Amino acid sequence: MLTGLLKRPCGDAEVDLYNEVLAHRAHAVTPCADIRSVLEQLQGTIPLAVFTGASRRAAQILLGALGMLDHFSVLVGGDKVEKPKPDPAGIPRACSLIPVDIDRAMHVGDAPTDPDAARRTGVMGAAAGWGHLYDATAPADLLLRSPGELLVYVSAAEVATAPDHSD
Repeated sequence: MLTGLLKRPCGDAEVDLYNEVLAHRAHAVTPCADIRSVLEQLQGTIPLAVFTGASRRAAQILLGALGMLDHFSVLVGGDKVEKPKPDPAGIPRACSLIPVDIDRAMHVGDAPTDPDAARRTGVMGAAAGWGHLYDATAPADLLLRSPGELLVYVSAAEVATAPDHSD
């Protein structure tokens, strides 16, 4: 991501400096409303992973500062895949590490590249309509207007896929 922002290759020293500054300033980051509560409710009920365009270390710093890192069992950073999104390589990688069958996965993201990456993988792509990069013109399988809507969708999906034990 840093290479993309600077539009040139970055050396280890520059990446280290970036992470140092990020760690120093991460306390100023505030999460979207209700996201912490939603993650707490989902934790332990479904496996959660992160696939981000940011480096794994940057994501660890930010999620750690927000107190949300422990909600995810897997974190795949943009530095752990060959190409950035919309290349979907991180989605199947995250699914295999959780592990979860890819046909039961959903990718939620706020960037326009997220639904495209999901589509290329064959998973449901949900647009996080509350995110700062959300673009209403980027087609998604599902639009979530708030984090809480994810809870409603997950509950409905669990009911739809629950085995029928009636006689």
